[in-house]
Amino acid sequence: MIMVVLLGVAALVILRPSFGTAPAPGPVTRRRVLAAIGLAGLGIGFHDGLVGPGTGTFLVLALTAVLWQPAGLMALFDLAGGTLGARTALKKGSGLVRIVLLVVVFTLVANPAYEQWPA
Repeated sequence: MIMVVLLGVAALVILRPSFGTAPAPGPVTRRRVLAAIGLAGLGIGFHDGLVGPGTGTFLVLALTAVLWQPAGLMALFDLAGGTLGARTALKKGSGLVRIVLLVVVFTLVANPAYEQWPA
């Protein structure tokens, strides 16, 4: 199921070159923002219910005992990676973001496909 969704994302990005670069049509109203939030929440909830079993339970279990030294180091590198990624995306533009997105999507599809159907 996930491979089908990922291939759909790849098709959308390939077939619509302006996706993510063109401004949204029309004014951004409160109603449009609430609709977008609602649709995003519905999609995330649907995915979590269909594919991601027990997310809340895993979060509670994960947060009961935090190893602060590794967590602090992970947070530091996460911040550095996010900053570097955002600056690179702003500097290089949407073309690079599209390429990276497609490489990640096809890698995420290829790995389980290879594991399910070895050559």
